[in-house]
Amino acid sequence: MMKKQGQIIKKVYDSLNDSLIGLWIIKNIKGWILFVNFYGDFKRFFKWSSASNKVTTQANLRALITMDYHRLEKGLALKQSRKGFGKDVIKRLSNFLPEYQDKYGSDETVMITLNALQEYYDFNLELGLENEINKMAYQTISKIKNNLPQDNHLLGKEGGTKTVKKADIQALAKIGITDFFTSRYSIRQFTDEEVDISLIEQAVIMTQKTRSVCNC
Repeated sequence: MMKKQGQIIKKVYDSLNDSLIGLWIIKNIKGWILFVNFYGDFKRFFKWSSASNKVTTQANLRALITMDYHRLEKGLALKQSRKGFGKDVIKRLSNFLPEYQDKYGSDETVMITLNALQEYYDFNLELGLENEINKMAYQTISKIKNNLPQDNHLLGKEGGTKTVKKADIQALAKIGITDFFTSRYSIRQFTDEEVDISLIEQAVIMTQKTRSVCNC
């Protein structure tokens, strides 16, 4: 049945393709189909993503918070972090984080963000910065902490930055593959030690066997 339908569609397409009017119809039909598909994808994207900053679900709000606490961590991980960076980030988190905690509780997202905010505040305070933004960070930290359960085990453990040495990562790699992958960090400060080109070539060869969009 499907084969017969395909043959009919091909005959119609071929007959239209033989005339100028037919070519015009085909061209416009293709454009219309492309537009319909684009509109469908666009609608789904804005419904489920946080790109429009329209927060409708927990996932939307979590995504916005995660992007911002990552920005703080990146800024803090630099070799020469800039005093008072991330003003807009702090303003957004001062709104988003309390809202998230009120609606969904003090989960991992809240704790990681809280710890990143605490490190940001301490960093600026150590440099003598006590401006409006750092005060806002402190107020947000205090508000979140006041609503935490007493037994929260993630306080001060995850989020922010930490010093990681090459030997630490190599040791975890020898324990097991799970420990190796969970030890992944975004590193932005490096030693002056040169990396052998053969190691880089070996890494490239290994990545050629990793999963991709087409091959899982």
